[in-house]
Amino acid sequence: MSHSRLKIFLSYADGAGKTSAMLSDAFQQKARGVDVLVAWVKLPENSETRQLLEELEVLPPSSHGVDLDEVLRRRPQLVLVDELEGVNPAGSRHLYRWQDVEELLNAGISVYTTLNILHVESLKDTVEEITGLPVEQTVPDRLLDRADELEVVDLPPEELLERRRPHSPVTLADTLRQKSSLLALRQLTMRRAAMRVEDQARALLGTARAPLGTERVCVGISNRPEAERLVREGRMLADALNAEWFVLYVETPTAAGERAEERANLLKAMRIPKKMEPIRCSSLLKPLRKVLSRFAASRESPAWFWENPATRSGACVWEFLL
Repeated sequence: MSHSRLKIFLSYADGAGKTSAMLSDAFQQKARGVDVLVAWVKLPENSETRQLLEELEVLPPSSHGVDLDEVLRRRPQLVLVDELEGVNPAGSRHLYRWQDVEELLNAGISVYTTLNILHVESLKDTVEEITGLPVEQTVPDRLLDRADELEVVDLPPEELLERRRPHSPVTLADTLRQKSSLLALRQLTMRRAAMRVEDQARALLGTARAPLGTERVCVGISNRPEAERLVREGRMLADALNAEWFVLYVETPTAAGERAEERANLLKAMRIPKKMEPIRCSSLLKPLRKVLSRFAASRESPAWFWENPATRSGACVWEFLL
């Protein structure tokens, strides 16, 4: 492997066989002479999968999750890091496991990893609507966009529920609800994977889903709690349109006096996009609209504005798509 590559084994739920598929592929790579190292993996329940793990070199358990220093010292050609959405123990170099993976890739080391569709950042709101449960950990979409290969590990929902049955007995009504949710998540997984495959195929052919630049999506945010959701929805719209997208935040004179939770809302939203364009404005509502209109005109595209009815004096209350 001349440069770092990322392969993600993606599925719609735990128990579909992502870890087994990853270990099996890694075993084949080792047989071809690739230097493979298992940096972190959830201990498999399946005996055949455990046997595969025993055939690979595994780093000793670390109190800090992935032992990045040891991996970088060892410099294998391929590293296995299970559960991309994982949270590292206190005291680790990075808070999230996906950050460990990014560091390894940037260091020129290829990575195999696993991920459930539940944890893809742009799909968080959709997943919560499907399952009725909050999603605590998410992985930025840029990891999926960066992946050289996205392998869907699929299993019919009936078989998945059968696998789970001995561990979590449920009623018939529960089974039907679970099956409905799993079918929806399975469809979501296929769509996300298909989008990535289409992008890769068109890149090889030198074409695009739509001429890049004909559509642009701009998400205007304030420091309100819904900012993070709005940015995720903007990302999904941009993906569907194959459009350039960016986030705009207008900082008014009252920004210095924002409460800690307001600042936290903004920081959460800022984690999602690759680009943020700050605009400082000493004006308030009416002049602010002119500022945003000029910004929209500079992007050669019309703009639509929604005014937040919960107006507070001096606050940025304009949210818009461009």
